[in-house]
Amino acid sequence: MTHQGICSYFVLMPEGYRPDRKALSILLSDHERDGFLVRVSCYCGSVRHYHPGDLKRLFGNIPILSVRSRLRKCAACGEQHTLKVDFLVMSEAERMNAHVLRLVGVKTKRIPIWEDE
Repeated sequence: MTHQGICSYFVLMPEGYRPDRKALSILLSDHERDGFLVRVSCYCGSVRHYHPGDLKRLFGNIPILSVRSRLRKCAACGEQHTLKVDFLVMSEAERMNAHVLRLVGVKTKRIPIWEDE
């Protein structure tokens, strides 16, 4: 104990990570308007590019920091916790070489739920 009566093993913990308010206010529609592409990469080496408008149709107009949590898993290895999401603006030459996936449609699965009378 110190002379003030405080245990000497008491250590203040650092504050947790909190993104700033400006980052929380940036939505997918903002990046769609500005011409960004979304690059989703995995540690297995798989890289996919998406248009923000397609992700907006799929997930809604969510903040860009929430995109990673909405993606289920890597298409190549099946892991979820290894995904990294980046928003970038590519030159025309880079866009020609990048394989960009487009959203064609969304299928919903109909599962019946039965109940006894």
